[in-house]
Amino acid sequence: MLKLSVITPSYNQAAFIERTIRSVLEQGYPDVEYLVVDGGSTDGTLDVLTRYPQVLWISEPDRGQSDAVNKGLRMVSGDVVGWINSDDTYAPGAFATAMAEMERRPDAAMVYGDMRVIGPSDEPIMVRRSKPFSLRRLILTGASYIFQPTVFMRRAAVLDVGGVDVGLRHAMDYDLWIRLGKRGAVYIPAVLANFRLHGSSKTVTEMKLQRAESRMVRRRYAISPADRLWYAYYDLRVFAYMMLERHKVSRTGCGCG
Repeated sequence: MLKLSVITPSYNQAAFIERTIRSVLEQGYPDVEYLVVDGGSTDGTLDVLTRYPQVLWISEPDRGQSDAVNKGLRMVSGDVVGWINSDDTYAPGAFATAMAEMERRPDAAMVYGDMRVIGPSDEPIMVRRSKPFSLRRLILTGASYIFQPTVFMRRAAVLDVGGVDVGLRHAMDYDLWIRLGKRGAVYIPAVLANFRLHGSSKTVTEMKLQRAESRMVRRRYAISPADRLWYAYYDLRVFAYMMLERHKVSRTGCGCG
C-alpha cells in the first residue's frame, strides 16, 4: 500500500483550518501523514492545531504559500502527496479513490478530479467538472481544468522536477502541473475536494494578478505564434466565464464579491 502525505500551507486561517483538518483525519485511509506548514499565524490558528495531536505542524515565517509547500515536501515521507490549502476541504472518500488510481496507474505522476465550490459556511455553490488530461490543452488554456485541491502527486516526481516555483504567487500550481504532466497525469471523474470562496481568499481579492501570472507561465511553454494567438482568444473566453461565475457566486450571498 502506498503511503500518503498531506501538506497544508497556512497563514491566519483560524476561521477555516479546523474544517480542513477534520476533512483529512476523517478520510479513514490507513497510512496518512498530515503536516501543516504555518507561516507564523497570530489569529488563533495555533490554538486549533494544538487540539489535534495526530497532526504534525510547524509555525515560522516563510516566503509564502509556494515556499511552505516546498518546505513540507522536504519534511514528509509519503509515496504520494496531497496539497490542501487551509480554507479548503477534501470530499469524503477522496483518499481511497485517488490512491486506488495511483496504485492502478504506476505510470502517472499525478491524478486529479472534479471540485465542488463552497461558501464560508460550507454551502454548495457549484460543481466544476474537469476533463481527461491533455498537455497541449493545459499549456494553452491555463490550469482552468486541473483544480489544485483535487491533485495527488508522486512525491519523488515532484522533487525530481524541482518542486513549486517560489517566484510564483498564483500560478505555481499551473506551472507544476505542466512539469508533472509531461510525466503522465490521469483524470478521475469524481468530486475529490471542496474549494472555498470567501471574502479574503486570493481568488476573490487578486483575480487580475492571478490572470496576469497565468499568462506569464503560459509564455514559458507556449512559444509558437499559433499558440500565442490561441491563448489570446482563450483569455477572452476565460474572462467571460469568470464574470459569469462571479455572478453566480454573488447570488448566493456568501460575501465573496
